Amino acid sequence: MNHGLHNPSDNPLETFTSFNDAPEYPPLANGHRIEPRINYKGVWVAFDYETLIPANADNQRRSPIPFSHYITARILCRDCGREFTFSAQEQQRVYEQEGYHPDYFPKRCDECYQRHFRRKHLWRRYDANITDALTTTRLDPKQGMIQTIDELESLDGELPEKMRVRRSQLVNQLAKPQDND
Repeated sequence: MNHGLHNPSDNPLETFTSFNDAPEYPPLANGHRIEPRINYKGVWVAFDYETLIPANADNQRRSPIPFSHYITARILCRDCGREFTFSAQEQQRVYEQEGYHPDYFPKRCDECYQRHFRRKHLWRRYDANITDALTTTRLDPKQGMIQTIDELESLDGELPEKMRVRRSQLVNQLAKPQDND
């Protein structure tokens, strides 16, 4: 079925010169293949043109050039490499109801996105509170910062040297009041 849409593979700027790293997608039940496999903003994507649904341009508040249709995309997560789906219905909700800019396109599966978001939140908490935790005499900020650092280590696998040193300083500061008892 031809929907009269531009096939992104016609534009060499939108495709890799080699699809060796892209997955092979099996044919759909109706015999159509999901093509093309393109690299969109560093992420492998395959579009399923059979899932095409019309878009409402009036609801795309942030779009100078609104979408006319949404198409289900099968995407390889940039972090874990697993495939996930950004359905036409999800796109309609994201762009029309939630008001995301049309440049938004998921690069991570839900699990990796949640881990990335959590890591970012913890780094911000660390940056905002480490000085206070090191200089205060109160125990709660010190204990909270140690927990933040430990959670960052569990997400990242290892810590920068400076963060390990600061964690040791906090642990030592917590041990001092116990030594004085």
